Amino acid sequence: METTSIESTDAATIAGSRWIPTWDGAAYAANTGHHREHDDWFLTAFPVRDTDRVLDLGCGSGDFSRVVAGLVPEGEVVGLDAQPSMLAAAESVAGPNQSFVLGPVQDLDTLFPAPGADGSFDAVTSRAVLHWVPATDHPGVYAAAHRLLAPGGWLRVECGGAGNVGAVVDGLDRIAAAYDGPAAPWTFLDAGRALELVERAGFVLGADGYVRTVAQRRRFDRDGLIGVVAEPGHRGLRLGHRRGRSRRVPRRGRRPRRRAGPPRRHLRSHLRPPRPAGAHAGVGREGWRWCRWEVMIAR
Repeated sequence: METTSIESTDAATIAGSRWIPTWDGAAYAANTGHHREHDDWFLTAFPVRDTDRVLDLGCGSGDFSRVVAGLVPEGEVVGLDAQPSMLAAAESVAGPNQSFVLGPVQDLDTLFPAPGADGSFDAVTSRAVLHWVPATDHPGVYAAAHRLLAPGGWLRVECGGAGNVGAVVDGLDRIAAAYDGPAAPWTFLDAGRALELVERAGFVLGADGYVRTVAQRRRFDRDGLIGVVAEPGHRGLRLGHRRGRSRRVPRRGRRPRRRAGPPRRHLRSHLRPPRPAGAHAGVGREGWRWCRWEVMIAR
């Protein structure tokens, strides 16, 4: 099967008035190592068969989609992403049983319309994506995923959950507030709320299914951390270096709003990981707390 994608000009054209975070596919591909370290954990509950057809929501630069494609040699993996540069990166590493569709996950009903696409996938999966989707859009995403799954199909999702990278969120919000900037854009739901959403979409939590929160430690060097938080998160925040320190630069044409209070700190101070103690003593200063909620649930 040939690898193809639907062409478009940019994410803004796809999204219309909806906010879609912008990404650089090559830059993102260089910073996925912290996800790849957890591939085996994710795949322990990934019951694909050789002939399955899998939909990967937010396939990104495609490195994990390529792993999944290897698990379904007689099937197909369809990767969906809103960024042309992400799909370009994914196509560069794709196998012969992969294809790609350009568009946001919120547009599943348009991109895979009923009734023709109903029940056309054996599995729908997504990793590290849905926390970028506004909470108000989650019900529609899950309802569309349920429609697209064949009877007996299953949903496997992992993304940021409640309590995820709390120091990063607090630091970015504090800096952005000094410039009247936006709050951190992530939707970090707890497992209980996620369970309600998937059940309302029609999924059934059977004996082998679950919705749960998993706390992890993930290591980052400085460049890797910036690659994770800086690219799409705060459009008004730019990172630079001077004398080994990070500095903040307001959006072009705007001056920072001055106000009373403690002096502003550098980004590096805001985002410095706490020194672990006790059981986490071996993690090191770059061991950030990640809280992921994950779903394994049948149609």
